[in-house]
Amino acid sequence: MPDKIKVGIIGCGGIARIVHIPGYKKLPDVEIVACVDVNEKTAVETAKKFNIPRYYTDYHKMLDEEELDAVSICTPNVFHKEPAILAMRSGAHVLTEKPMAATLDDAKEMYYASKKYNKILIVAFQTRFHIGINALKKLIDDESLGDVYYARSRYLRSWGIPPSLTFINKKFSGGGALLDIGCYAVDNALYVLGYPRPKSVLASTFTKFGNDPTLADQGCWGGKWRVDDFDVDDNAFGIIRFEKDLMVLIETNWASYTKETGMNLILYGTRGGARLEPFEVYGDVAGFRSVTTIQGSFPKVNTQEMKIAKFIESIKEGKPLYAPAIEGLRDQAILQAFYESAEKKESVKVEWDF
Repeated sequence: MPDKIKVGIIGCGGIARIVHIPGYKKLPDVEIVACVDVNEKTAVETAKKFNIPRYYTDYHKMLDEEELDAVSICTPNVFHKEPAILAMRSGAHVLTEKPMAATLDDAKEMYYASKKYNKILIVAFQTRFHIGINALKKLIDDESLGDVYYARSRYLRSWGIPPSLTFINKKFSGGGALLDIGCYAVDNALYVLGYPRPKSVLASTFTKFGNDPTLADQGCWGGKWRVDDFDVDDNAFGIIRFEKDLMVLIETNWASYTKETGMNLILYGTRGGARLEPFEVYGDVAGFRSVTTIQGSFPKVNTQEMKIAKFIESIKEGKPLYAPAIEGLRDQAILQAFYESAEKKESVKVEWDF
């Protein structure tokens, strides 16, 4: 292992500048040696702002010329696969932004490449470091809730449509709210429940707000969009049926008329229940139903910094320490089943054995 792990950044958009680059910069044993973006102005500005020695506009050239130990993939979803595979082929370990890819086929190729080249491939789900998520997982692992038979996992927004083409146009994103933030709802549920084997998915996706000219002209998050560019879902809901009589409801959207927003996960078991927000555990005390609410008890954790630091630690340990490629692939299988079910308007099976 070299004194410093040499990192390359592929894609210099917001997630790279706000999360990945600052995260690496805080690690004394890491050196960002190059960055690349198809927009030369963005690449130049990023390199200058963060004192990165070299910039490129072609990731093929960067991977050919640089001796990299690790790469962060911060491109739009449809551009995850090729740079990830080429990076692993060139000898680098890869941290790719969520979701793993735009399609299940792309995710499969990435997974099999990681095995072929014996490289670590991690999907950047910072929610794996959420204290509450891990507390729920421990309740299940310790069998404190008994047999968990139902769960509701959500990531909802009342008004949060990202105006960028890289989110709202399928050519770049591969999908809408389901891929963007619904992937968290899916990953949270599967991770906490221990990746049980699914039997089927029944889902619906909707475009109810992004295609409204008045709302598009009003804009969101400081930007407007063109209705003609918006061809993805802004709402998605579905039921995953698993073996052993377990059912999970997934809810996600970019916009809706709702009081409930943000991320939540609610568990129903035969000996107890629990929820993420507010963190509560339900059980029996002396024959009476009880509720324990924990407020402000969890330590503050910068989960975005953790996902970068744990990726580097994974390289040193020689194994993925969170969100390994196989789990990202199985998340993608669920997401794909959602889209297939919505299109066919019927229940579909989920591919699971890879």
